Amino acid sequence: MENHLIKLEEFFSGKGVFITGGTGFLGTGLLEALLGVSPNIGKIYVLVREKRGMTPAERFKKMFAKENFRHHSEETLKKVIPITGDLTSVDFGLAPEILAEIIENVNIIYHSAGLIKFNRPLKMAIELNVVSTLRNIQLAKKLKKLSAFVYVSTALANINIRGQIEEKVYWPGRDPHELIKLAEANLLPISESDPEFTEIVGRHENSYTFSKQVAENLIQKEMGSLPVGIIRPSAVYGSYNHPVEGWSGSASSGHLGYIVAHMKGATRCLYGDRSTVLFAIPCDFFVNGTLVLTCYVGTRPIEKPEVIHITSNHKVNKLTLGDLNDFMNNEVAKNPCNSYLWRPHSKVRKGWRYEFFNYAYILLAILIYIPEKIFRFGPRWMSGFKIVLISYKGAKYFANIADKIERISIDNGQRIMRLVNPEDKHRYAADVAQVDWTELFARSIKWAKTYYYKETGSIGIKHQVIYYTCISIEVILYTLVWYLVYVILMTFTSCPEISSAIETVGSLLENFKFIEPKKQMIE
Repeated sequence: MENHLIKLEEFFSGKGVFITGGTGFLGTGLLEALLGVSPNIGKIYVLVREKRGMTPAERFKKMFAKENFRHHSEETLKKVIPITGDLTSVDFGLAPEILAEIIENVNIIYHSAGLIKFNRPLKMAIELNVVSTLRNIQLAKKLKKLSAFVYVSTALANINIRGQIEEKVYWPGRDPHELIKLAEANLLPISESDPEFTEIVGRHENSYTFSKQVAENLIQKEMGSLPVGIIRPSAVYGSYNHPVEGWSGSASSGHLGYIVAHMKGATRCLYGDRSTVLFAIPCDFFVNGTLVLTCYVGTRPIEKPEVIHITSNHKVNKLTLGDLNDFMNNEVAKNPCNSYLWRPHSKVRKGWRYEFFNYAYILLAILIYIPEKIFRFGPRWMSGFKIVLISYKGAKYFANIADKIERISIDNGQRIMRLVNPEDKHRYAADVAQVDWTELFARSIKWAKTYYYKETGSIGIKHQVIYYTCISIEVILYTLVWYLVYVILMTFTSCPEISSAIETVGSLLENFKFIEPKKQMIE
């Protein structure tokens, strides 16, 4: 049974699915893949929250018009049933008839929704990441035939662990039900500076990763030997192959936001060391890994949640901060945007050099903010000043989180992926060793230009003129700065009084003898 090959189309045929977070980046990718995994897949119920001015049906109609869903037929898209509900309410606040339909027809639950911001109050994180998980567990136990329950966690869930993070559930130090009760009673600390906050979250230092670890523990406690899988993706970038090369969902989120900021020349520095190991995965590899994990737990006896990391690491297809910086610089130079704040080129820096260059860039962004607003140039989705500011803050915060992870094991995930039927291995590739990082970032940049910024056409004389004009201005500015430094130094040293004072200090230092203090005897 353990070595039985995983056949995706066969497993998903006739299965009904319930998804939370289906309108987010990862959830959208998962939803699209489910529509194509089997022509006989059942209904897919997607829980969505109310959004002012737009019904769930209108939201999905807009989403289905985008490039990643265009290849699906109208008949296939009709299988998606959007339902309005609340993540933290009992039974999600669903009408009795809708709930009864779900209990009757659903076999697979994907819980992908939740809070993804690091700096939110602990109460909010517990409600959106832990209470919501409890509601999904309660629904799973009511289903007439549960085939699989898969929780989308994060590779950052266990950053409090020193050394290598294994593919298992770790104890968070606090009972999940106790934390839920404290959240309901409004007794959790509000501020990160509160000593009680540190006492609760420990080495996590933030509410997000702590709450994800608590949610994993809750699943292990509540679901026992039910068919449960926990998948932990690392930083998720654009799609490598499917459904559209480079597809990145919302280019204003997370690491995708960094790529877009770099393309527009809104960042000049990455914070950290060039040798820092990054943990990354393309979106379609995450989605494929999720589908494979679903089949695995749904076709084998499970004694405890099956946990896998889906990511590169220090051994398999290692990606460093220096690599990321160089890949981006090279690819953006080959395929520049029609317009940008400045020549897109960054370096890896830290300390005073990072602060100096970023504050200088923030000052430049402030200077062009007013004409940018008046003449309507620059990125359409955000002002240049805001892009620069977000890039500055985000780079340091991300580096701080990344530094806490030493090593991540991916052995269990690789073991499961090797069980995929040979006919499915190419379409549902999830082995990060197959990823060419240069190609991934090139595809992501091309997608962002084509579908997000709506820029078409080949690279022409205009792009070359803009690019090399920026380089020329940079050379002139650097030359002027160094010339100014040279003039100041020459003026400083040519002054007789100052020269005399320097010579006096020098002679004093030459004659000064350091006397080593006597060593104390320690009994």
